[in-house]
Amino acid sequence: TVIYANKLSNNGNGINIRLSSQSNFIVNNMVLENGGDITIQGSSNRNIIDGNQMDNSGGIQVDFTSKFSNISNNIIENSKGNGIVTNSVRGSELINNTILNAAQNGIKVGAKIKNFVIEGNHVRASNKAGIIIESTNPGIVSENEIVDSGEIGLKANYESPILINDNKIVIKPDISFNS
Repeated sequence: TVIYANKLSNNGNGINIRLSSQSNFIVNNMVLENGGDITIQGSSNRNIIDGNQMDNSGGIQVDFTSKFSNISNNIIENSKGNGIVTNSVRGSELINNTILNAAQNGIKVGAKIKNFVIEGNHVRASNKAGIIIESTNPGIVSENEIVDSGEIGLKANYESPILINDNKIVIKPDISFNS
């Protein structure tokens, strides 16, 4: 499935791919003022979600038994929920996304995700966590910038074998933390 260079506005949903699908490319779309988000559900493998711009809609969500998802270079502003959510996905890469003013978490990694990389993202002013990781599986969280999150900048399950390094977390303009 290829969804390329569309403008979707004032709809009930943004882009929604359900059931089994292979090699989904959702690239360079504008999703504005929608009730929903960019969602891939079911046994969907090799998902590329790249270069999309979203404003005042949902975020990006990849669910269920998907294998390999690359979510990169997206701009998500004023998300009505989480900026990016991945659940039960093996081999997810969340790279160089910008998430501004998410109503919930900037990036949320579900409990069953395996072998993930969260790198080079900029998350600003999410109401809950900048990045929250519920997974107890291996992953890498590196070189992200999290600014002014409502509850916590970066939260990971303490049992997780996750490499967390070179992240910048700014709580207030005069207080910062580098991991």
